[in-house]
Amino acid sequence: MMMAAGVIAFVFLVAIFVPKNVRKVTIIIATSITMAILLFFAIRPIWYEYQITKSEERLNHYLSNKYASEDWKIERRTTPRYNAYQLNVTFQSEKEWTYTYYIKDEICQISWSSTGLEPPSQAEHYEPKECDEP
Repeated sequence: MMMAAGVIAFVFLVAIFVPKNVRKVTIIIATSITMAILLFFAIRPIWYEYQITKSEERLNHYLSNKYASEDWKIERRTTPRYNAYQLNVTFQSEKEWTYTYYIKDEICQISWSSTGLEPPSQAEHYEPKECDEP
């Protein structure tokens, strides 16, 4: 955001110091750039949230097909460096395990964690499958 503010300030400074005969055009261009940047910052969070909601729906559909008789809770990470395509799933029958699914072109289980010391092969919902994660 600071960089965008710097670009806006620079463009308006240039628009002010150009000759009078082109000043009106440069101010219109500077205003257009400002509006485009503001629109970007207004729409981006909405688009991002929409993508996450779509990923949650796809994962929910995948899990309902694979584990029809199970109940689960889907959560997303809220740390600053989380990936929007990764969602955590905790199954009702296996509360001590948390599985992370990667949702992009395909849905793939990429990691798991447990409160105990059991290996993942002993978990009910462990899916040992390779995934094309970036």
